[in-house]
Order: sequence, then structure tokens, then C-alpha cells
Amino acid sequence: MKTRMLTMLVLAFGLMVSVTQVGKAAPMGTAWTYQGRLMDANVPADGPYDLQFALFPDPVLNIGQIGPPIDVNDIDIIDGYFTVELDFGNAAFGGDARWLQIGIRPWDSEERHTILSPRQEVTPTPYALYAKNANTDNDWMISGNDMYSIPSGKIGIGTTTPVSSLEVFSPVDTHGIRATSNYIPIHAIRTPPTGTWPAIQGDCNSLYNGASAIRGKILSTTPGSLSAGVYGYNSGEGSNGVGVRGHHVGSGTGVYGQCDNGFGGYFVGAKNYFGGNVGIGTTNPRTDMEILGTTGLRVTTGQHSNVFGDFKHAYSGGLIINANAGGGWADMSFQTDGNTRMFIESSGNVGIGTTGNPPERLTVRGNILVQSVSTGASVAEIGEGLDYAEGFNVTEDTDIQAGTVLVIDSDNPGKLTVSRSAYDSKVAGIVAGAKGLGSGVRLGVGQFDYDVALAGRVYCNVDATKEAVQAGDLLTTSATPGHAMKATDYDRSRGAILGKAMQKLDQGQKGQILVLVTLQ
Repeated sequence: MKTRMLTMLVLAFGLMVSVTQVGKAAPMGTAWTYQGRLMDANVPADGPYDLQFALFPDPVLNIGQIGPPIDVNDIDIIDGYFTVELDFGNAAFGGDARWLQIGIRPWDSEERHTILSPRQEVTPTPYALYAKNANTDNDWMISGNDMYSIPSGKIGIGTTTPVSSLEVFSPVDTHGIRATSNYIPIHAIRTPPTGTWPAIQGDCNSLYNGASAIRGKILSTTPGSLSAGVYGYNSGEGSNGVGVRGHHVGSGTGVYGQCDNGFGGYFVGAKNYFGGNVGIGTTNPRTDMEILGTTGLRVTTGQHSNVFGDFKHAYSGGLIINANAGGGWADMSFQTDGNTRMFIESSGNVGIGTTGNPPERLTVRGNILVQSVSTGASVAEIGEGLDYAEGFNVTEDTDIQAGTVLVIDSDNPGKLTVSRSAYDSKVAGIVAGAKGLGSGVRLGVGQFDYDVALAGRVYCNVDATKEAVQAGDLLTTSATPGHAMKATDYDRSRGAILGKAMQKLDQGQKGQILVLVTLQ
């Protein structure tokens, strides 16, 4: 016999094989029906099998077997289900607990049965085979002190036309059913694992403002702190299911809580989710959360913690407030895309674009742009470069390269033009940005043709065809358009000095070198 992983699902235990009329105690048979489901490797078994049943007084020990085993051979199992009739005799059930051992093998096998584990406890139904006297009623049975009925129709109390298995109708203002118990007066269990029908359902046709389909009430005037008029409990270990659920098909309220002097809703140790807009102080919230009141929103923690509060969107951006455990400091950061863009340190220092605590009252990593209050136009920019530049318009229509020397255009007031003569006292500056070196300060950003360096370090076009240039040489304009040269005629260079060379350029060469702009 192949080794199989077999499991047994018990569907029903001890169904009566036959029921005689309960009048004078008439002898009953001792047989009873057992129904189960056989799973072979988690798949319902199909086909013929041999079954063997044995009765024991213990769930584990193989001692005290009651009667011989019962073999049921060649039973046809369909979709795992089977039903057998078992009879262990009159003495099998005397009131003590009993367990049924089940063995199974393929119908064509001569090997020993495979014993399923664990043994199945025999529930009290088979003991109902022993009944004494009862009044004559074909629907009702008596077992000891218990009385039960399995009618095919419906039972009505106060009505002759019941529509349910049991229907109670009270024509006056009183309880239809009243149950009193020291434990649970009414306990309803719905056994099927599928479907959405509730264990208890209440329907109410009243139009009264305070009417309810199901109502719970604590009678004590001094109840416990967690006493509840309505209590919902879900025993699921996962994330599915809810403890209490309210549903309104219209535009009313799904769950409504009210208290004369306390909390309308109180939530402990749980997350809260709202699919629609949440209103605090308003019944018509227009956003995910809207707060209306004299003080707006105030968030306070009862104790210090590493994270004080977050205001973030789903993509890791927003406002984060941190505080240390001792309460000695707190800081605030503003984030977008998970990166800190602005940081306020507990001392008051502010950092924009910084990666650590800002060392000064205001620390900015990156360029600073100042715009006009009235027009919004860019006025000034503080960047990472080394020169001070202002915006100027030029006369030429052609593109002028960075590093070009410019002079004042006497024919066009306010404009500059490319230098074309030596020792020109109208020298104004150098077009900034050569070799990627930006300006530290820019005025008139984006409003003029070019940014012109008036001070600081900038790369400049230099002509050393006649005179070599050494670091520290004074530079002036040359006859080469847009180029500077070494100033050798000091009388002519008065008022025409552009700056000082910070690099050398050999004689006979033209190129760009670093210049310290110091107009004279």
C-alpha cells in the first residue's frame, strides 16, 4: 500500500438510524450513523476504500478497546464524503467518554489499515439511543433531562403561520422572547464558513428617532470602566475582519457615538482608517481632514520620544518634527521625495539644502535667488562662483563668448561693446562664465544680454603675441577684439587697467587665463 497523507474531516456524529414513536418506552436499535470526509494529500478522495472503526475509552492509549473492530469494505467515497452505520452493542455507551479510531486502506489492498490520528471523540448524540418514557408526540424526543425536536415544518408561538424554524409573535408591548441567565442568556452560532448571513439579525420598522434594530444596555449605574452596551469581538489572528461594523446605504451615518459627558468615540491600541473626508468641528469637510474651531489644531505628546510627529504624503515628503528622549532639544525638517530640503535646528539655526546641523543662523547649500516684490523678476543671485557680475546689454548682434573684454559704448548709453583698441579707458569688465566658472553674485539675473564680471576672479581672453604675461602683471585692453594684454605703458594705462593676471601666458600665445578683476 502506497504511503498516503490522509486526513479526516468530521461532518456529523451519531445521527439516529431510526426513530420510533416516543410513547411507552419501545426498544430501539443500538446502531448509529457516522458521516465524514476523507482528504488524500489535501484533495478529496474518490473511489472505493476499506474502512475500519474501533471504539476506545481513551483518546491515545490502546487499552480497554470496547467490542471488536467494525470493518466496512469497498465503500464508495465521492468527493471525500462517506456515510457508514456503526453498532458497538448495548454496553458501548454507558455515560463515559468514548473515542472512535478510524483505519483506512485502498479496497484492493491486503495490507493493514492506516490508522488516522487523532481519534475522534464521540459526541453525546449516540447516548440519545437510551430513552425512557415520554408523552406521545412523533416530533419530540427525550434523552435524560434533555428534550429536543427535529420537525420537518416550522414552530409558531403566538402565530399560526410561522415563516421561520421558530417564530414568536407578541401582539402587546412586551418581549417576544426573554432569556435570563447568570452566564449568556442567548448564544447564537452560525457554523458554515461561507456566506455573509449574521449569527443574529434584528429588523425594525419604527420611524422613531431613537429606534434601533439591536440594542444593548448596561443596567448598572456603576459599571466597570470597559463595560459596553454593544461589544464586537473578532477572533481572527490576521488583518481580515472587523470587531464592529456599521453600514448606511444612504447619506446617513454608518457608526454614531454619543456621550452626555465623556467621549463620543474612544479608540485604544489601534489604527484608524477613514475612506472619506474627516471633519472635526464641521459636518461638511472639503478635504481629507478639515478642522474648524477656535484653536485649530494642537498636537501634544504626553512624554518625549524619538519621533514627535510627522505630516507626510505617500511619497515620503512633508513635515517631520523630532525630539530627544530627555526633552532637551527638538528640531524640524521639511522633506520632499524622502530628502530633507529645509532644517530648523533646536538652537534656531536654519539650513536649506544642508545635510547636517546648520552652523550659522542661516546656512544655504546652493544658489540664492532674490526676486522683485512687485514684478517677480529676478533681481540678484548668490551662487558658487568667484566673481561679482552685473547684467548689461551689448551693441553687437553676434554671440559673444564668455571671457570677452567689454568696454562702455559711448554711442549707446547704458550699453557695452567688445573692446577693439589698446589702453581703452572705457574698459568695463569681462563676460562671466568662461570655463564653467560661475559668478558668486549676479545682479539683474535674466534681464540683460550678458553677465559682466566687475570684480573677483574670472577667466579672460588674453593676447601675449608681443609681451609674455606673468602672474601679477597689470592687464589692459588690446587691439585684438575682446582680448586683454600686459600693460607696459604706465602713462596710457591710467584708468584703463582691467585687473591683474593670476596665471602666466607665454609670449606669442593667445588664450584664457585666470584674472583678478580690479578696475582702475
